[in-house]
Amino acid sequence: MRGETRILFFLYYKISEISIDEPVGEPQLEHFTSTQIYHDVPEDQPAHDPVGRPIMHQSGEKHVTGEALYSCDLQYPDMLYMAFVCSPVAAGTIDYVDITEALELPGVVSYIDHNDICVALDLMWSDPGADTCCNWQFNKLRNASWMFGTETVKEFCRLMNIDLIVRAHEVCRNGHMFYCDKLLCTVFSAPNYCGSDGNCASVMKVSADLTFSFIIL
Repeated sequence: MRGETRILFFLYYKISEISIDEPVGEPQLEHFTSTQIYHDVPEDQPAHDPVGRPIMHQSGEKHVTGEALYSCDLQYPDMLYMAFVCSPVAAGTIDYVDITEALELPGVVSYIDHNDICVALDLMWSDPGADTCCNWQFNKLRNASWMFGTETVKEFCRLMNIDLIVRAHEVCRNGHMFYCDKLLCTVFSAPNYCGSDGNCASVMKVSADLTFSFIIL
């Protein structure tokens, strides 16, 4: 009996050793499955129906100042949730900040929150729209800031005397994308964003004569 046990243990050990030594290969990303930007919903689907649509955190506009409260889950009364986050770590929020004493301190001039930094907010959350987009319209995708069209970009480039605007903060399937008659380029350098988008990452390489190319990761 002991001999049979030893033989079985030895066979299990050898099989495990062989399995561990076998190469498993490199993980392959499933490209072009972004859930943040690329979506397709029926034309008759109500605007308030989130199924198939990307949903921006309502706290997004407060990220710049660190005021964001990650507590904007959608509420659907009398409906069953398919999944929820369960954590043993308790979370708390600060509902109100009394700045009276802070304003009385020497050198303190005023208090600034997200409502006072419109420029920073727009720089972070504004996006180029489709070629048919009007000059300015509310950014429904992010639920904050603006979307702008080709004519707006052309006028800005003319006033600033520049040939190209390079920006980021928007997932691209191939890591980069041109808009507005190639006057604006989005470069996104985080591959497989959020671990599920399946997008490539891209890096813009600019030479001394200001010509550029892309390295796609």
